Amino acid sequence: MKKRHAIIMIVVYVAAFYSWLFLIGNNDSVEAFGTRMFSLAGGLVSFIWIRKAAQGMVDQKGRRFWFLLTLGVLSYSMSHLFLLNYQVLFQVEINLNIAHILGVLAYVIFLTALMYLSYHLQRNKLRSRFYFNVLIFMTFAISVSAHFLIKPTFDLIHESFIVIVLSRAYPIIDLAIIFVMLHIYYLYSRLKQKWLLIMMVGFGIQVIGDTSYIYMLSEGIDHIDSLLAPFWSVALLLIGLAGRYAKEEGSTLQWRIEHFIGEEDSVIPYAAVLVLVVLFVSYSNVSSNPLAIGLGLTLLFITVRQLVVIRQTNSLMKKYRYLAHHDPLTSLKNRSRLQTDLKEYIQKARHLNASVGIFLLDLDGFKQINDTLGHHVGDLLLNKAAERLKQSIGPDDRIYRIGGDEFMMILPNRTEEGCLNIAEHITEQFSVPLSIEDYDIIITPSIGMSLFPEHGRTSDVLLKCADISMYDAKKSPDKHYQLYNEVLNNMLVRRLKIESGLRHAIANDELSLLYQPKVILATRDVVGVEALLRWEHPEYGVISPAEFIPAAEESGQINMIGGWALEEACKQLKIWHDRGFSNVLMSVNVSVKQFQHNRFIPSLKQILHRTGVNPAYLELEITESIMQNTAQTTRVLKDLHAMGIKAAIDDFGTGYSSLHVLKSLPIDTIKIDKAFIDDPSDVKQQALVRTIIDIGLNLDLNVVVEGIEAEAQLDPLLNMPSVLGQGYLFGKPMSKEEIIPLFDKL
Repeated sequence: MKKRHAIIMIVVYVAAFYSWLFLIGNNDSVEAFGTRMFSLAGGLVSFIWIRKAAQGMVDQKGRRFWFLLTLGVLSYSMSHLFLLNYQVLFQVEINLNIAHILGVLAYVIFLTALMYLSYHLQRNKLRSRFYFNVLIFMTFAISVSAHFLIKPTFDLIHESFIVIVLSRAYPIIDLAIIFVMLHIYYLYSRLKQKWLLIMMVGFGIQVIGDTSYIYMLSEGIDHIDSLLAPFWSVALLLIGLAGRYAKEEGSTLQWRIEHFIGEEDSVIPYAAVLVLVVLFVSYSNVSSNPLAIGLGLTLLFITVRQLVVIRQTNSLMKKYRYLAHHDPLTSLKNRSRLQTDLKEYIQKARHLNASVGIFLLDLDGFKQINDTLGHHVGDLLLNKAAERLKQSIGPDDRIYRIGGDEFMMILPNRTEEGCLNIAEHITEQFSVPLSIEDYDIIITPSIGMSLFPEHGRTSDVLLKCADISMYDAKKSPDKHYQLYNEVLNNMLVRRLKIESGLRHAIANDELSLLYQPKVILATRDVVGVEALLRWEHPEYGVISPAEFIPAAEESGQINMIGGWALEEACKQLKIWHDRGFSNVLMSVNVSVKQFQHNRFIPSLKQILHRTGVNPAYLELEITESIMQNTAQTTRVLKDLHAMGIKAAIDDFGTGYSSLHVLKSLPIDTIKIDKAFIDDPSDVKQQALVRTIIDIGLNLDLNVVVEGIEAEAQLDPLLNMPSVLGQGYLFGKPMSKEEIIPLFDKL
């Protein structure tokens, strides 16, 4: 049955119910029989709808919630069945205790189901707060019900004590249901789910029916059961209809992962306290009792003050939560939020047996635009790019800025074809120039894509897949996006094996150091060596540092491996010094992440202490990227100088060098990258090398030219005094035994 047909059925049911009551007139027994039959029919229909909703829920918590509602409707229907059975068998209209017990039990189950839902909608740390809210409101509900509903009618019904108690339980439970429903709507309203609104209307009609029953009973109105019976039946049918909507909306709901439930506290308990104070003053003789007046005013002022504090706190918490989970420049969600959301999307996809697309995207050439047009234009460009990306995705998709010009997207329920279509659409969107101030800028994205569960079942693996795919897309100027595939999978398998193997490389004695000589260009005399780390992998053989060092940095193992290399180099330097080669200088490469670690200096001091090496003959080589954080870099370099250790900038001229920063840093050496001497016939290149050397020498720095492999590269450098060189022309990386003969001239 479609939802539209279900709504029509409810309308027809209500019309038929009241028509029956109108046509029967004063025939009490027939009227009662029909009332029971209609109520029983409505309950059974609602039971079927809610049971199907429970069976259709993929999420375990949702299934339990609807199962509890199923039990409640069943208990309600059984109570009417008992009343109907008694009337048919004995031809009398008597309220059986068992029927009332089942009726109240139905209400208790409804309340339990709603409290279960409310409980699981909250963060763990807010649940204790929820229990206090329930306690406060239940106290309010019992007090108001006892005063206005139970007390006035207590003497009007002459039934057994059990029936009287059970009858008076309805209004108390009704108020509690209303409180919990409001609490749920407060937590869940941003999802705008129709089933929730329909359920609220259903329980609202139920409370109206119960309240009207108590009021009409106190006023002595006849036939109140017949007049109000349709209210209770319609309430059950609407709850059942909510189940039908929930069953169809369930899949959509699973994807709407929004962490909107924060530190806000419901104002309902405080409103209940205010109402109770007002009622106490209005209906009690407190005008002559100063203590009662003082108590009432004090409670009033405390409650109002607490409401003001809650509002201020909520405002601050919303601001802090926003800043914690959003990028301040683009207002997109940030890396922190990505990690949380991606895990939840994957978990939901497992329950739904669905897929999730992961996009990693960066903007090609953004650094050049940022450097040439300025950071202001770069920031505007990122904002425009973010807007373009928002226009390219659906309402259930999520986009994040994870740093610099990198963005990530989570696209639930996407196939490979769907991911490729979206990537193509994004590429087309960026083919239109971005108008920024006086510039029309065309910038192309590189997109790497992976899919859950085809390419991985955890967030870390999926992100690695997307990362590998993106860098593969960047290799070709004509290919702007790449979906993870078998070839890339082999690359990832290799990468994961490398990361795993690194954990055991030291223990398995797979790492080693080779040493490449460093010479004075004019005389070719050896003045020192550079220690170069090598790894003999048991499966892949010799792996280049260009491959395993980035893997060590990403997996957090660089400090362990870098520390090992540094200590081994110091041990070897001490051995050479003890053998009489006391002028040998040892250069050791240090990763930026290793250099910036807060334990770098303390661990270095421990290495010097254990090896006993003279720190004056130790030089640490760091890449230019350390200049991105000049404050921390300066602090660490000063610590190195205080220890007597030299520092060198490796691959100078290819990264982040800034001359005004360079002159202020405590640097001893600059090493000119081999890219500047690759073409010895290039006159401009030679002039550039001479300029860099002159700058270094004028700053009183040692200058080393790297990558000299031929005499033609050496010749233009020979007339430059005090310049050092390194490369295959003077010696390849050698073992500690092979390099000994080169020290004879020292």
